[in-house]
Amino acid sequence: MIQNSFKTKRLLIEPLKISDADFIFELINTDTWIRFIGDKKIYSFSDAVNYTELICSSPERHYWVAIDEKTLKKIGIITVIQRDYLPVADFGFAFLPEFQNSGFGFEATKPVLEFILNQPEFPELLATTMIENRASQKLLIKLGFTFVKEMIVDNYASYCYSISSEKEN
Repeated sequence: MIQNSFKTKRLLIEPLKISDADFIFELINTDTWIRFIGDKKIYSFSDAVNYTELICSSPERHYWVAIDEKTLKKIGIITVIQRDYLPVADFGFAFLPEFQNSGFGFEATKPVLEFILNQPEFPELLATTMIENRASQKLLIKLGFTFVKEMIVDNYASYCYSISSEKEN
C-alpha cells in the first residue's frame, strides 16, 4: 500500500488507519454518500471497524483521510481503488456535507492525484460518478480529468472520466 502523507495550506492528508473507523462510520452514513456512492450497510461501529480493516488490508485499495489542520477534524477521504469493472484504477473522494463547496475537495485531492500519477503503476486513472452528482463532475474537470463515456455502474447511469500522467501539469 502506498503510505504517503501530504500537507496543504489548510489540511493534513494521511493514509487511512483502522483507528479512523469512527470517521468512516460517520462519512458513509451521510445522505450524500448514500445518495451518490451507495449504502454500504455499515450500521454499527463494529461494522465500521470491520469495513476499515478490510480497506486497510487490501493492496487494491488506497485511502487517505483529509484532516482540517486547525481543528484536527477529519473531513473527507481520497481513494484509489482497482474496481472489477474498470481497466485501470478509479480515483475517488467524499467529504462530509459541511465541508463540501468550500474548496477543501480540490485542496485535498490535488496533491494525492499528482502523487499517484507519478507512480509507475498508475500512468492513467479513471473516475466514475453518478450523472446526478454535478459537484463531483465539476471537481474532476477542475483536476484535469476529461469525460470518456457514459456507463452503467451498479444499475446506475454514471459518467466515466480519465486522466493520465502525460496530461498532468
